[in-house]
Amino acid sequence: MRSCEVFLKSVIVAALMSASVLGQSGLISIADDKADAATFRFNDCISFEARSDKKDVHFAIVMQKPLQEGMFTCLHVYLDCDNNPATGMNRAELWVRASVGSRFHPNDYAAKGEQAAISIRRASLSRIERELGINGGKSKSWLHTDLLDEPQVEGKTLRFHVPTSFIQEVGSRYGTIIGIRARVETSSSDQPLMMRHLCTDKGIPIVVDGKDKDWSAKDVRQDASNELHQVAQELDITSLRVEHDATNLFACVTLAQGGLGRSQTSSTEIERREGVAIYVEPTYPRYQKPFKAFITYGESTQTGSSRDGQQNWNASLEAKVLEFQVDLKAGQGSFRIWAWSDLKRYDQVGDYQYVKLDWGKKG
Repeated sequence: MRSCEVFLKSVIVAALMSASVLGQSGLISIADDKADAATFRFNDCISFEARSDKKDVHFAIVMQKPLQEGMFTCLHVYLDCDNNPATGMNRAELWVRASVGSRFHPNDYAAKGEQAAISIRRASLSRIERELGINGGKSKSWLHTDLLDEPQVEGKTLRFHVPTSFIQEVGSRYGTIIGIRARVETSSSDQPLMMRHLCTDKGIPIVVDGKDKDWSAKDVRQDASNELHQVAQELDITSLRVEHDATNLFACVTLAQGGLGRSQTSSTEIERREGVAIYVEPTYPRYQKPFKAFITYGESTQTGSSRDGQQNWNASLEAKVLEFQVDLKAGQGSFRIWAWSDLKRYDQVGDYQYVKLDWGKKG
């Protein structure tokens, strides 16, 4: 028994020493590359900091422009709580995040009698949930479990913290070294417009060329302009129309500002995922399946197909007009058509490697 106790104590001492000899501190500070293009200045994080006071780990980012002038901004932090690359989801055991603003308005937008969008602030924590797959295998997914204290905004800076008790629960039993990876998401999106459409006549043939001069449909769904951030105006949808002929279903989307099809601005610092989504939903009786097409920025002519390859589509962007065509199956007489837009941009802080921090030390 005595020898067993001595062995256990030596293991514990070794574990504790391994944390200290790594030389990690309770502070991480990263200066991130600055995006040069003006269109990315509201999406660009220029520095990140993580600091421990033993009770909490505090996170902060500094953006290139004040958050009051920006759009929805969310700091995502992935925590390798046991300092073991072989565990977790892509190494992380916890995913924590803090956001400010609304996805559907700039941060300085305020409806009459209400506070500006920048007052919407949330922080939360997700844990790993293990599930049994269809064939008995195990899969992992993130389960959103806890709200954290509201993040703080000061000029260009967003701050929030996570209690170290959460990290201890899923971390190494004796060590306090963790790995941290962070990225910043910014978003400005337009809410969906929807139209019902009946294919009960021969309809009108449309030339999909990005010009709406051959459209005569009187039924138009309109939406207010100037709802999105100033750098997202080419994604601000102002109207939706739907038409058909014997073999095709057409949609026409107008935008507040032209240029989406010619937008070639790129950046190694900012990842762009933006465009207009069109969802085609055949209604009863169904002779074809629903599907979604996403028309991205940067190309005036685009083609694609549904996941099963049964429905082909093409689109054309010219100035403020987006025209869309998809195959119409014989007998399919009614649809609901949805159109919305998404601007999502991501800034990876530093590189994609985890940076180590010792939450057992004050930073």
